[in-house]
Amino acid sequence: MTYHGRIKNGVVVLDGPAPAEGTAVRVEPLDSDAESAGPGSAAAILKVAGTWAGDPAEVDRLLTDLREMKKDELDNQGGAPDENQLRP
Repeated sequence: MTYHGRIKNGVVVLDGPAPAEGTAVRVEPLDSDAESAGPGSAAAILKVAGTWAGDPAEVDRLLTDLREMKKDELDNQGGAPDENQLRP
Protein backbone atom coordinates (compact mmCIF):
# COMPACT_ATOMS: atom_id res chain seq x y z
CA MET A 1 0.00 0.00 0.00
CA THR A 2 1.21 3.52 -0.75
CA TYR A 3 0.58 6.51 1.52
CA HIS A 4 0.94 10.08 0.32
CA GLY A 5 1.80 13.17 2.27
CA ARG A 6 3.94 16.30 2.49
CA ILE A 7 6.74 17.57 4.67
CA LYS A 8 5.54 20.15 7.21
CA ASN A 9 7.98 21.62 9.73
CA GLY A 10 10.38 18.75 9.01
CA VAL A 11 7.80 16.01 9.63
CA VAL A 12 5.93 13.87 7.10
CA VAL A 13 2.21 14.60 7.39
CA LEU A 14 0.10 11.98 5.62
CA ASP A 15 -2.84 13.03 3.44
CA GLY A 16 -5.07 10.26 4.74
CA PRO A 17 -5.25 7.70 7.52
CA ALA A 18 -1.90 6.51 8.85
CA PRO A 19 -0.83 2.87 8.94
CA ALA A 20 -0.78 1.08 12.29
CA GLU A 21 1.51 2.56 14.95
CA GLY A 22 5.04 1.16 14.64
CA THR A 23 4.70 0.19 10.97
CA ALA A 24 8.04 0.54 9.17
CA VAL A 25 7.77 2.80 6.11
CA ARG A 26 9.98 4.16 3.35
CA VAL A 27 9.71 7.84 2.43
CA GLU A 28 10.77 8.92 -1.07
CA PRO A 29 10.24 12.35 -2.62
CA LEU A 30 8.04 12.38 -5.70
CA ASP A 31 9.37 14.01 -8.86
CA SER A 32 8.27 17.60 -9.09
CA ASP A 33 9.04 20.59 -11.27
CA ALA A 34 11.28 21.96 -8.50
CA GLU A 35 13.30 18.75 -8.50
CA SER A 36 13.30 18.19 -12.26
CA ALA A 37 16.46 17.11 -13.97
CA GLY A 38 17.93 20.56 -14.48
CA PRO A 39 21.70 20.81 -14.94
CA GLY A 40 23.47 19.92 -11.71
CA SER A 41 20.30 18.80 -9.92
CA ALA A 42 20.28 15.61 -7.90
CA ALA A 43 17.85 14.09 -10.40
CA ALA A 44 20.17 14.90 -13.31
CA ILE A 45 23.18 13.45 -11.52
CA LEU A 46 21.32 10.28 -10.52
CA LYS A 47 20.23 9.71 -14.12
CA VAL A 48 23.88 9.31 -15.18
CA ALA A 49 25.38 7.84 -12.01
CA GLY A 50 27.58 4.87 -12.82
CA THR A 51 27.60 5.47 -16.57
CA TRP A 52 31.08 7.00 -16.97
CA ALA A 53 32.93 4.93 -19.58
CA GLY A 54 35.94 7.21 -19.99
CA ASP A 55 39.41 7.19 -18.52
CA PRO A 56 39.26 7.57 -14.70
CA ALA A 57 42.07 10.13 -14.91
CA GLU A 58 39.71 12.35 -16.91
CA VAL A 59 37.38 12.52 -13.90
CA ASP A 60 40.28 13.80 -11.78
CA ARG A 61 41.07 16.44 -14.41
CA LEU A 62 37.42 17.54 -14.55
CA LEU A 63 37.21 17.80 -10.76
CA THR A 64 40.40 19.88 -10.68
CA ASP A 65 38.95 22.19 -13.35
CA LEU A 66 35.70 22.54 -11.39
CA ARG A 67 37.58 23.40 -8.18
CA GLU A 68 39.59 26.05 -10.04
CA MET A 69 36.41 27.50 -11.55
CA LYS A 70 34.77 27.63 -8.11
CA LYS A 71 37.86 29.29 -6.62
CA ASP A 72 37.85 31.90 -9.39
CA GLU A 73 34.13 32.52 -8.85
CA LEU A 74 34.63 33.01 -5.11
CA ASP A 75 37.69 35.22 -5.67
CA ASN A 76 35.64 37.43 -8.00
CA GLN A 77 33.03 37.81 -5.26
CA GLY A 78 35.71 39.26 -3.00
CA GLY A 79 35.98 36.47 -0.45
CA ALA A 80 38.68 33.96 0.17
CA PRO A 81 37.22 30.46 -0.22
CA ASP A 82 37.52 28.04 2.61
CA GLU A 83 38.49 24.43 1.85
CA ASN A 84 34.89 23.18 2.21
CA GLN A 85 33.69 25.51 -0.56
CA LEU A 86 36.14 23.96 -3.01
CA ARG A 87 35.09 20.36 -2.41
CA PRO A 88 32.88 18.76 -5.06
